[in-house]
Amino acid sequence: LWKVTRDSLYTYYVNKGGRNSAKSTSISIIMILLLVNLPINGLAIRKVGKTLQESVFEQLKEATMLLGIEENFKFNVSPLRITYIPRGNYILFRGADDPIKLKSIKTAKYPIAIVWIEELSEFKTEDEIQTITDSILRATLPDGMKYRFFYSYNPPKRKSNWVNKKYETQFISKNTYVHHSDYRDNKYLAAESLEDIGLMKEKSIHKYNWTYLGMPLGGGIVPFDNLEFRPITDGEV
Repeated sequence: LWKVTRDSLYTYYVNKGGRNSAKSTSISIIMILLLVNLPINGLAIRKVGKTLQESVFEQLKEATMLLGIEENFKFNVSPLRITYIPRGNYILFRGADDPIKLKSIKTAKYPIAIVWIEELSEFKTEDEIQTITDSILRATLPDGMKYRFFYSYNPPKRKSNWVNKKYETQFISKNTYVHHSDYRDNKYLAAESLEDIGLMKEKSIHKYNWTYLGMPLGGGIVPFDNLEFRPITDGEV
């Protein structure tokens, strides 16, 4: 994901997959690196504003620590903002409870050129996302710069959900990069988590496939998932 982002090969970077696959960690590290290397601002969005501080804000804060550069950043909680001190560019945080309110967002010194929409599947329609992207994709950026949008989510159960219909297909727009990952790609996963995952796989393969492998389940309903097919013994008759 970092290589294709660094090389500016696409506009939209979709990072989907199962639980514990480190999707958010990967995007947060990339976003911090872009903020350090380019004179641009960033914007992190979730559907519900009150979830920002304990999710994407803390995730991005942790990314600066993982990179060992947290002393170069200032972290404000009211309003939520992460500032790269040497240059003064920053990441804003907004809830999309009403996507229309994002239409007026603008920063003066540096353009908002990187956007992260976390939990894309929380949005009910693609139109909500289009409203947000249209609000950002305005002026032409200076030479050498390009807009980058990051979407992260766990695929919804139903294949008919708009997110699955758009990205669980081989017909992907040429300006979009789709990356799928699961817990097996996360080498830092705790042993206790791996044990829980193994138990779920034994108990309910369908739930395991959806929760940890990020595989949609058709209509989203798996009736009698724990059925066991075997001959009935004489003692059970």
